[in-house]
Amino acid sequence: MKKILPILFAAASLLVSCHKSSPNDPMLYYRQWYDEVSNVNDLVLDPFNISYRLEVYLNATKAAPSRADALRQSLFGGAAIASADQKSYTITYNTLETTVTQDLNREGAITIHTYGVSLTDPGAVWTVEIPESEQFMVGMVNFGLMEIRVDDGAYRIEALSASKWKVTAVDYYMLMASNHSFALWDLMATVTQTKGAPVESDLATAEFALETLPGVPIEGSNFSRVYTRYVIESPVLYQASCGFQSKGGGKEALYLLDTSLKNTDTLTVDRGTTFVCGGPVTFTHDKTDYIYYY
Repeated sequence: MKKILPILFAAASLLVSCHKSSPNDPMLYYRQWYDEVSNVNDLVLDPFNISYRLEVYLNATKAAPSRADALRQSLFGGAAIASADQKSYTITYNTLETTVTQDLNREGAITIHTYGVSLTDPGAVWTVEIPESEQFMVGMVNFGLMEIRVDDGAYRIEALSASKWKVTAVDYYMLMASNHSFALWDLMATVTQTKGAPVESDLATAEFALETLPGVPIEGSNFSRVYTRYVIESPVLYQASCGFQSKGGGKEALYLLDTSLKNTDTLTVDRGTTFVCGGPVTFTHDKTDYIYYY
């Protein structure tokens, strides 16, 4: 990733100079910066979302093989699931219209290597592969159609317990179809299921907490080529009943980096201590508070 930093930083300085001072909304640039980083982070977590659903699918079909088709529809929108050895599974989404409730639209193939172990077994490791040849696409409300690429072995999910996972992604590539801008992201974080279990009946009410590891920030360039270091200061909460990408609770810090990876600007985002669908969110920059309702 570091070899493309000069290009990214040049564009970042231009973006800041153009947007940092808005007469109508002095926090507009910072809110847009956060929105982009937040959406990028959600895209990088999407393979975990699919893998989690695969774990639910494998457990349920093992108990009731006759329900395989119904489960494919409810969990994956009818996407095809193929495996030659029950150690690797290729999930192929045929059209962006095959959606399921509280999930993203997808098209193309993603391969998940389970190595024949359950994602709830402590110490188990799954890896995800999305080669460029597959043209795996994800549709997002604010960003349109995105092409995703990740090399084999560069996306790793490790079970720390039956309900906590460490997710690692290296050079996770996202290309925006509308204007060919791209984001490149590195992530190492934990996802903890705080309510429910990986079973079909709990999906609608499941809750998760996302945390960065001590001393290991999430970082990369977003679609505006702003190179950002992202730290979760208190767990960010996700709740399935509010829909995918909905967050509530938690505190985040974003750091704008220069070409020497030195921090030049900081934004703090506070969602409070409990989950509230739709906000409010407080942005703080240079001791100026800004409350924004999602």
